[in-house]
Amino acid sequence: MNPINLLKTTSKLVSIIAFMMLLIFPNTSFSQVDISNQLDTELNTIEVELEDEKNNDKVEGKEEVAEFLGTPIYDAEDFWKLITKGVFNLFIILIIVRYIYYPVTRNKDYLFTFLLISLTVFLLCVLLDSVKLQLGFALGLFAIFGIISTEPTLFQLRK
Repeated sequence: MNPINLLKTTSKLVSIIAFMMLLIFPNTSFSQVDISNQLDTELNTIEVELEDEKNNDKVEGKEEVAEFLGTPIYDAEDFWKLITKGVFNLFIILIIVRYIYYPVTRNKDYLFTFLLISLTVFLLCVLLDSVKLQLGFALGLFAIFGIISTEPTLFQLRK
């Protein structure tokens, strides 16, 4: 079948379906404003339900968490997530160092440094995930990464 004929047939089929929908549902309005208003009302009801659930959770006796300056001191769920991700990260780093880096270079001088820098980058990434980045924090990270990147050249100068 010719693509032009297929396009004409498809457009005729779409127009017939639209006409049938108009005949079947004559009072239904599909305007953008109606859909937007309907979505707004649904969102408002969902927000109200969520606020009610939050209030119920607070009232039902969730244990009080010790806070310092509005920040929880210990959050068990986040702590175990950090430990799990940290162990997984350390496992992957050990595989990379032991089975890729060391067999290729046969240099033991930078194994511990490689592990420490990898762990530091992991912790910084976790911190960046949970902290809103501000200008001072960004400049501090820039300085830290600058020191890390120049550290191997300092070792070579001493030798």
